[in-house]
Amino acid sequence: MHKIKSFFLLFSIIILFIFPHTAYATEEISFDDLYKNSMKILFRYYPSTINYHEKWTDLHIAVDYSVEIIKNKPESLEAYFIINAIGQQITWGNDPIFKEKYLKIRDRILNNPLEETNIAESIIYLRCSFMMGDELMDPPTNDTVRRCVESLEKINKYYHESEYNALALIALCFGANDKYHNEFINKYPKHVALPYIFLGMQFKKYLNGEYDAQIKEINNLIEKYKNIKSPEGWDYSIDCFHDLIWTYCKLNDIENAKKYLKLIEEKAPDYYFIENLRNIINATKAIE
Repeated sequence: MHKIKSFFLLFSIIILFIFPHTAYATEEISFDDLYKNSMKILFRYYPSTINYHEKWTDLHIAVDYSVEIIKNKPESLEAYFIINAIGQQITWGNDPIFKEKYLKIRDRILNNPLEETNIAESIIYLRCSFMMGDELMDPPTNDTVRRCVESLEKINKYYHESEYNALALIALCFGANDKYHNEFINKYPKHVALPYIFLGMQFKKYLNGEYDAQIKEINNLIEKYKNIKSPEGWDYSIDCFHDLIWTYCKLNDIENAKKYLKLIEEKAPDYYFIENLRNIINATKAIE
């Protein structure tokens, strides 16, 4: 018995040396910290005076954490927000670790997105690929976005767990095309992310110049979902105020834009886009 114990002790010591812990091992971080740290990285440079080539050099950490968030709580509001935070604002090529991993798994996520053991990784990296297109490809293939859409649609239609079906749709909800927003609403009428899906759909009105209709609908959403809070603890209205500021600036209505900025400053002083909103208002004032 003593020899057996000694063997296992020696084996454990060897394992510790062969497989050292990484500096950001996700098993040592709480779910809340995975989320907060990911969001800080994804929005850290939006906006920023830092040189373009120095931004998002630690992107791989945020992406790894995002995968863990999806694995742990695919049904959560955090899962929605983390997917939505992966957007076109990111400088994809500045992190060699992220680039190396993406190029290594690219064919798998595009050709075999339904692999059960990798479904969380597939959704996150497909969202990244959907946003970046061919930016990391040399030479460009000119079909990355199309293949990403097809792969996410496969997960949405054929994966056997509804939480991941919903996340694949969320990854496709981008821009002014309401196809996937409407599909999400019809398929998941009780999903925790639904209020934010409705808010995202108002972007089409903004692009079409339907400003009065957009303002009216956003105010309706504020009243309807006034008890909803983001994972950061911010009222649902904060993200609505963000969109209203953009619209009022488009209308050159600085007073209303400043009014909603003040509400954000009071209720959510750490809001990710607060500096960006100040810049938008100041830029609008400068061209009056």
